[in-house]
Amino acid sequence: MQDNIEKVHANLVSAWEKRNTETVKGCLKKLQVYMFRRSGTVPGDELRLLTIFKDYYEIRALSCVLENNMDDFEQAIKDVLQFYSNCGDAKDLRVDGKFQQRYLMYGLFLMYLLGSNKLAEFRMLIEQIDHSVRVKDPYLDVPVKLERYLSDGSYNKMFLTEKNLPTKYYIPFINILKQAVQNEISLGLETAYRSIPIADAAKQLIMSNAEVLAFGTRKGWLHKGDSFLIGARTATHGLEKKAKLALASGLERELQPLESRQLALCTLIKSIDLEKALPKRLECLADEVEVIEESISEVVENGEDLASIRYLSSFPPISQRAGSTKFDYYILLLHDQTNDANVWQRTLQVLSASGFCCIAPHLTNFVFDEEKIIHFLLKLSSRMETREIVIVASSMAGIYLIPFLSRGLQSTTTQLRVKALIAIGISDTHRLKEEELPGNPLPCLIVRGTFDTSIGLNAANKLKHLRNSRLVEIPNGKHLCHLSHPSQFHKILLNFLLNLSVLPQSMH
Repeated sequence: MQDNIEKVHANLVSAWEKRNTETVKGCLKKLQVYMFRRSGTVPGDELRLLTIFKDYYEIRALSCVLENNMDDFEQAIKDVLQFYSNCGDAKDLRVDGKFQQRYLMYGLFLMYLLGSNKLAEFRMLIEQIDHSVRVKDPYLDVPVKLERYLSDGSYNKMFLTEKNLPTKYYIPFINILKQAVQNEISLGLETAYRSIPIADAAKQLIMSNAEVLAFGTRKGWLHKGDSFLIGARTATHGLEKKAKLALASGLERELQPLESRQLALCTLIKSIDLEKALPKRLECLADEVEVIEESISEVVENGEDLASIRYLSSFPPISQRAGSTKFDYYILLLHDQTNDANVWQRTLQVLSASGFCCIAPHLTNFVFDEEKIIHFLLKLSSRMETREIVIVASSMAGIYLIPFLSRGLQSTTTQLRVKALIAIGISDTHRLKEEELPGNPLPCLIVRGTFDTSIGLNAANKLKHLRNSRLVEIPNGKHLCHLSHPSQFHKILLNFLLNLSVLPQSMH
């Protein structure tokens, strides 16, 4: 009997190397029958049989992947890992103290769990693997990074991973993840837009124009000219698809339009490609931007200025303007405690070279006085002819920012409207009530240097509860990561800001 099994095993290995699918299936079935007939454990002097069993389990799992048979793959991969566990003492089966394909098998199971959205099982399995192995082994490094990209909403990084896979066996799982992400983004587009240019849809879905045309056809989107009529699909079929939210009582209520739009906004924010390279000529354009120091009256009594607040301002070069000097909103940059507004000098130039109007006040004027900063912003808004602002704040600027966050950042008393927040390791987030943050619709980009394990980490852990937040980490970045890694920060910041205009206006 064992001689026959040896022959079947030899045929299996040979057929597998030649990718002869039918022969592989036949050999696997024969080995399965033999293994089923055996009972108990395999005696220690039958290591040859253990080798046969190992090849059976591994080839069976890999065969399921090649056939895209995910129904059988889960049990097959679990059997492989169980075999490794049972035969841990069989040293003759291993190379350099470990099973040769062990981490490939672990990696495949992690990819499967990720694609199946079984994140709890994914994290439990990861914790069973030594950290030093996880970061060094390419089979494990890929699923770990993918999980982080998905969690952070860095979908573009996930798509780029496809070009550097350590094995072709990961391709089916990458395709599953891509389809899931693209379907999620498309649902956001359908909720947010009635029509959308094909080029914009391709950008959001991370596809080529040809791919997005095929995708739109499958989704039932109507192609008209250079746009998709997304809302027309529902009208064509006479359907009214209404999102519903389950209540604790077990009843259901229809989501209000605003809630539906916010769901779309959350998806769209996470789909922004923050790693997109900036134009090469941007640095040259930035050199043309003049940063001016100005002042504005803080308090006026009997027509006489009692004090003034100094600030830096920058505007797009004349060559970059569309003829109008009026801006829809301006960017307010708040510096940390150890610097003054001059710390934003290059950032002001880069932002204005990209078309933004920017203001950076010297915060030492405010002495942590909330009323003073509101007074300043109101006067500034009047001068700029707009009440909308985007706030970029770092470190101790949180002292000024938190009162706005606490009031929902849409202050009716000041009539100021915050369009978005970019928070760089801001302080004082402990003053925020975590249970209130999910109800705050403010788009928020949380930027943290990975070396910032105190204030920045605390801020990230708190602000991530904002409904429309997205966390991005700068590798090896310090607490003031916009200073330690300015080029990386400017790329992230500009990609986020430039995409604010792509989001539906009603969401801002």
